[in-house]
Amino acid sequence: MISVGNKIDCIEQSGVSSPAISVADEKMSLISCETSQGFPELIRRIDLAVQSITKSRLRRFRLPPNSKAIPYLYENDLVSSEPVLSECGDFLLFDVVMNDDQFAKFRANTSLKLKRRNQEKETQ
Repeated sequence: MISVGNKIDCIEQSGVSSPAISVADEKMSLISCETSQGFPELIRRIDLAVQSITKSRLRRFRLPPNSKAIPYLYENDLVSSEPVLSECGDFLLFDVVMNDDQFAKFRANTSLKLKRRNQEKETQ
């Protein structure tokens, strides 16, 4: 569970110390819906909690634009943000969050030869 305290902007504007804040759980995310303060940290915490629950982790794929893996990633709702063009301009970099079962299905359905990050290429 993630505890969230809203209206942090009101407390900061008043300059008054709130007893609720001083006794709040140190892990509480303090946000303001008015100013969007605290939202990046809250979203990061939600992402980490979901990854922990689903036993997922971030995986980066370097794929040529014509790779048959790209449609698979989109069709299975594995792409959460648009890919970035590699520095050389020949590949698309996909950051994908998936668990080991999803990764095994991905490998089986795409028949890609995958390499670890510390090797020359991640995917061919």
